[in-house]
Amino acid sequence: MINVAVIGTGGLGSRQVRNFAAVPDCRVKRVFDLDRAAAESAAAPVGAQVATCLEQCLTDDLDAVVVVTPTPDHAAPALAAAAAGKHVFCEKPLARTLADGERIVQAARQAGVKLMVGHVLRYFPAYVTAREYIRSGALGEVGMARMSRVNLPPRKPWYRDYSQSGGALHDLAIHDLDWLTWTFGPPVRLWARNLADRLPALDYGLASLRFADGEIAHVEGSFADAGGFRTSFDIAGNGGLLRHDSTTSPTLVVQRRGGEGVAPQTIPSAPAVKSPCVLEAEAFVKAIREDTMTPITGEEALLTLRVSLACLASADTGQVMVLDGDKYVPAAGGEQDAR
Repeated sequence: MINVAVIGTGGLGSRQVRNFAAVPDCRVKRVFDLDRAAAESAAAPVGAQVATCLEQCLTDDLDAVVVVTPTPDHAAPALAAAAAGKHVFCEKPLARTLADGERIVQAARQAGVKLMVGHVLRYFPAYVTAREYIRSGALGEVGMARMSRVNLPPRKPWYRDYSQSGGALHDLAIHDLDWLTWTFGPPVRLWARNLADRLPALDYGLASLRFADGEIAHVEGSFADAGGFRTSFDIAGNGGLLRHDSTTSPTLVVQRRGGEGVAPQTIPSAPAVKSPCVLEAEAFVKAIREDTMTPITGEEALLTLRVSLACLASADTGQVMVLDGDKYVPAAGGEQDAR
C-alpha cells in the first residue's frame, strides 16, 4: 500500500484527494491545508486524517506527498518532502519562477526520490491520439497547430494576481505548451501577448511558436469566456487534419487527405473510459511501486516551465525570444513584434 499526503485542498486539491483515493493499492492517509475546514471537507469522504502542520505530512508512515498549493507556493512543501525522502507529485505549473523549478528538480534528484508533475493533458484521449498520429507519420509533414483553452474568470484572488499565477498563459495554456513540447520538442523561437496589465481579471494570452522542423503553433489561453471551460485544436499536415472540440461529440475527428476526387475520411475518437486525472495518479503510484521512472519527469516539466516563462517574458517586453542552448533569450538586435 502506498500512503500519500495531499497538501493543499482547494478546488483542485480536493479533487486530487479523490483521484488518489481511487487508485488501487493507494491510500490518502493525511491532508493539510491552512484552511482547516477545507481540509476536513476533503479528508472526510476518503477517511483521511487532517494534519495540523506540514511536518505531519512528512512522517515515516507516508511514502509520497501530493503538492496542490497555489503555484508560487509549490517550492516549500516540495523541497521539504524531498528532504524527508518522500516521492513528490507536484501540480502544474512546476513553479512560478525558473529558480524555484530548478530547486525542486535538483532537490528530488539529490534525494533520490521520484518527481512527477501534473501535465494531465498527456492522459486525455484526444491529445494522446493526436500525438500518436503525428509521431507515426500518419498526418504526413505537419505545418501548423492552433490550440485554444478558455475558461471563466477565476474566483480566487491569487489567480487574478499576474505576479502569482502568470495569468492565462502560465496557468491555463501551459497545458498546450507542454503538449506541443512533448510532441515537437522545444520551440526555437516564440513571441507572445497578453492582457495581464489591462484586464487582469479577464486575462487573454496568445503565443506563436516555431519549432526546429519548421512547424508553427498558435496557442491561446483565456480567462475571459462567459460560457464555461472548453478546449479545441486544429493540426494540419500534408496527410490530413486533426480537429478537436471539447464541446462536440465526438471530440476528435481525423480528416485524411485523399487523392483527386476522393473525399477525406472522418474518424471519431474513442471516449474516455477513466478520468485522465485518475490515470495520472495511477501512473505516479505505479512508478513508486515498481521503482520506475515517472512518465512526466521533473526535467520535462522544467522544459515546459522554461517555454511558458519565455512566453511571459515576450509578453512583458514585446521581444521575440529564441532558444539558446537550454535557455530562452531575446532575439539578436532586440527584435520586436508590433503590439
